[in-house]
Amino acid sequence: MYWIISDTHFGHTNIIKYCDRPFKTVEEMDTTIINNINEKVKKTDILWHLGDFLYGRSELDLIARYKKYLSLINCKNIILIVGNHDKYLRKESVLREMFIMVLPYFVGYINGLPLTMNHRPLDDEKHNKQALITFRYKKMDCINLFGHTHNNSHLTPYNMSVENTNYKPVSLKEIQYRPFNHFKHPKKVPASTFIERFTIRNKVYT
Repeated sequence: MYWIISDTHFGHTNIIKYCDRPFKTVEEMDTTIINNINEKVKKTDILWHLGDFLYGRSELDLIARYKKYLSLINCKNIILIVGNHDKYLRKESVLREMFIMVLPYFVGYINGLPLTMNHRPLDDEKHNKQALITFRYKKMDCINLFGHTHNNSHLTPYNMSVENTNYKPVSLKEIQYRPFNHFKHPKKVPASTFIERFTIRNKVYT
């Protein structure tokens, strides 16, 4: 089963104030989000994280921080779409290897559902040039799943920032039945003509 979440900002104390999160401490925030993930997402499920996994200052070094939070999440099949606060993963292979896949974006079909997944919403053309090129090349009508904006803008059913999902991951099955959003291409390609395949630990998912 596929799940989506974004902008957890583990360890980021100030995000509570910036986004009016309903927590008194960063420890309470981290525990609540992790418990919510573990209650829904099974160990063998696939969790797409759309960026900004953690942020803020800590006594632990960066590698130790990633290890800490990932060890608390039961699901070990986590795919990360790189967010603006995940920049260290671009340089540190040891961090990327903690996830089963690290991607700049995704354009394709999962379970027959046409999707683009980005950290920023697709209408942010400045930061989504390559994704938009791929999107237009594939000529797909699609659902665009994103984060980054938290609860400040783009308050649609496709904003996966935790502030908009009650601090819980959302299943792809649930998203499938939400109203189709506005990212449409004039020449729709049937799902059967293009399947984005990706390999996860020697197993191919479509």
